[in-house]
Amino acid sequence: MTVGRAQRTYATNAEDSSSSRPPNERPPWIEVLEEVSNGPWLTNTTSDEKVRLAIAHGLVYQLLLYLSRPIESAAGADEQSVADAHAQYLSAFAVASVPPTSEMARARIATAKLVKAVLNQHDSIPPTSPLRADAENKKIFEAFQALKDMGDAHLTNNEGAVEDWKEFWGHSQPVVVALVEALGERGFVLSQEGEE
Repeated sequence: MTVGRAQRTYATNAEDSSSSRPPNERPPWIEVLEEVSNGPWLTNTTSDEKVRLAIAHGLVYQLLLYLSRPIESAAGADEQSVADAHAQYLSAFAVASVPPTSEMARARIATAKLVKAVLNQHDSIPPTSPLRADAENKKIFEAFQALKDMGDAHLTNNEGAVEDWKEFWGHSQPVVVALVEALGERGFVLSQEGEE
């Protein structure tokens, strides 16, 4: 695993991966998000502080992949309809009351767990670290601190449930986006072994 700016590539099978699923079966977006958020490795940290920041980027990126996934109701629709469907979903994700076993509730729990894991990576970097002292990383650590403040106030349930989701996500979402952008701008992204 290396850290730096790199083009993302993904391993694929020789045959089209969509051919292994029945035609009307949707991809397992929520299952992937939950699997990542429940990873036993989330509380582990590496000795390389730059890799910790890259891992934080990867975790937020995974969350954003879920939130930007194709919306079923927009399949085959024009570009504006797709954009409207995404906007509606993101609005509902932020504020809707949903049953605790719904996909959206499950995604919220996974989101809270991922935010906690991101904060774990941040908290493992000592205050005396040269990364924190580097003025070019100022935006990164300001975003981390804002997210930490929200986490300290709202992420008290170890199972991931957030009682005041609307308050938490309303303030955290723009910080999460700013954090992933700042980490990416500074090159704190994971790349596959052997990539430059």
